[in-house]
Amino acid sequence: MAAPHAVVQPSPVRRRVLIIAAVPAAAKRCKGGAARRRSAVAGTATSADNRGGAGRGYAAGVRGYWWGSNRAIGQAGLNCLVAAELADDPAARARYLAAAEEYLHYLNGRNLIGLCFWSNMKPFGAENSVMVMFHSWVGSAGSKEGQRYIGEGEGKIGPFPGMVVGGVNGNMKRYVNNLDWRQNPWEFNEPCITYQSSCASLLNYFGLKAR
Repeated sequence: MAAPHAVVQPSPVRRRVLIIAAVPAAAKRCKGGAARRRSAVAGTATSADNRGGAGRGYAAGVRGYWWGSNRAIGQAGLNCLVAAELADDPAARARYLAAAEEYLHYLNGRNLIGLCFWSNMKPFGAENSVMVMFHSWVGSAGSKEGQRYIGEGEGKIGPFPGMVVGGVNGNMKRYVNNLDWRQNPWEFNEPCITYQSSCASLLNYFGLKAR
């Protein structure tokens, strides 16, 4: 489990961004003012915290792994961040931040398949990151030029870096690392735009904090 973080004071803009980024389920329950908003976000984050943590090993703690599971990972982590920013209790804040970081660790490669779900991250220190993406720009195997962006090895440059793919689907170990249409690769390695916002916000929070 990640070590507790020191309490930091976010800028007003950063606080508003985190609050707006709360998952829809929490937002719908926040119509009764600030107190209910805090309670709703904290309740959702507590649920995410209880399903995660060191006791679950490499499991990310979401309810299931379906098409686009990494979106759920990012949203769960982001919800914990929102709860941390709204928390008045330092112990609760530290707990939520630690939980959020666990979800980020999962995306970065601490998962059952040992894969960093951000694309082409070897130049940035990831030994095993996504190098095959179902994407019209970098996933065209029908041409010699297109094949340069698929995988790694001699003559390859791989996909553009820093995109989050859908992730495991069906169970925590089921992932398709190719573009064989018979295996529905789009369910696993497509970098859908809806996966990016929550995961990037989660990474950005800890990235800015470490500077």
